[in-house]
Formats: sequence, structure tokens, C-alpha cells
Amino acid sequence: MEIIIEGMDGVGKTTVAKKLCERHNFKYVDRPLQHLFGVGELGTKDDIDFQNRLNQIFKEDNKIQAWITGLGDIYNSIKHKGEDVIIDRGVISNYFWNGDEENELIFKAINDLIGFPDTTIVLYASLETRINRIKKRNIDDKDLNDSDVYKADGYKKMAQFIKKYNIPYVFINTENKNPDEVVREIESKVKFKKKDEREGEER
Repeated sequence: MEIIIEGMDGVGKTTVAKKLCERHNFKYVDRPLQHLFGVGELGTKDDIDFQNRLNQIFKEDNKIQAWITGLGDIYNSIKHKGEDVIIDRGVISNYFWNGDEENELIFKAINDLIGFPDTTIVLYASLETRINRIKKRNIDDKDLNDSDVYKADGYKKMAQFIKKYNIPYVFINTENKNPDEVVREIESKVKFKKKDEREGEER
């Protein structure tokens, strides 16, 4: 079973995804490009150098960023095919950052290649809440300097993409909720069925 958790920075994706993985014995998946190219753990020199090189490439054109980020989505779909995984960010986040009328064909191609997850969970909260959460985890977080973080209409763009491609989804409001409360709400709306359970139902 493949579940992707989407949402803007500071909404609680990573914390919630890891808690769900622990509770349901799913594999947590993130940073696909780093895994594809064998980059070290988050925050290591290799990781920082790799991210800096990517950022330099991404400055050239958002079509390039869309394709390279999409390569990570394609890698995940191949690497983890048939596994029970929760993926921290996918093609919807890529579209939020890079999608426009000029590169719609890029996203159609990515979707045609990888298909859709069993469920996409979109977490959302107010801008004020998200910024406060980012500051709480790290007052010097580089995300605070990213103008995209402050876009109040980010979810509108995500919703348009979901509707256009008919992606199965649930929206979860994380405002004034702790991670455990968010997890319980997700569990009330999403059935977590591992591979052996699904195979047993099919027999």
C-alpha cells in the first residue's frame, strides 16, 4: 500500500508520517533524490553539498526542477513498488513549487509513468500556525526565507492538481491539534492494509 503525505512547510508532515509508520509497520520514505544518488544522511556534509548543487541547477528553469524532482517520484515508484510505504511528499508538492501552464506536459508524463498512490493525505493549517511550527523546530530554518512558504493559496493549487488528475485523497486540518490527534483523525478516514492483509482478502 502506498500512501503519500502532502502539505506546505510546517504543517506536520514528517512527524505524522513517522508516527503512522510506527503504528502500522509501514516503511517511511523521504528524500528520494538523495537515496537515488547515494547521498549521506540529512544534515551531513554530503547532503548539504548535494542540496546546494541541486539549488544551483534549479535556478536555471522550473522545468528543470520539475523534471529532476519528478525523477525522485519515479525512483520511489520503482524502488518501493508493492511495498507498504508512507512517502513524505510527492508529485503534488512538486506541482505546487514548479507547476504552470508551460510545463503541464511534464506532470502528465510523470503521472502516466508512476500512476497514483492508494491515498494522498493532504495536511493543512493556517499560515500563522505553520510559521510558528517552523520557528519552534528551528528559529534559523532556511524554509523561513522561502517565499513559497508564505503563500496562503498553496492548497488551492494542490486541490486543482488533485481534481485534474482524479487523485484519491483526504484533507486533514492540523490546526490546534497535536500529532497524535492528527494521526487518530487520519486513521478514522484511511484504512491501513498491509500487503499480506490485502492478499488474504483477494484469495
